[in-house]
Amino acid sequence: MPGINGLETLRQPTMLNTNTPPVILYTAFADTQFHKEANALGAAAVVEKPAKVEFFLELIKELARAAILEG
Repeated sequence: MPGINGLETLRQPTMLNTNTPPVILYTAFADTQFHKEANALGAAAVVEKPAKVEFFLELIKELARAAILEG
């Protein structure tokens, strides 16, 4: 995303309120600090590029199952 990254997006006051679906950050630039900050900001997951479609499908299934159990 030109001009803003996923962490900066999560810092926006309108992000991650009670009605926000799980957020998955997809990045080529994730170090340990990035993962820690994403977790602290409420990201559901950080996926590093490249990732296979099958991985995303399984991750989305897991997040959906968790949402059903919580809701």
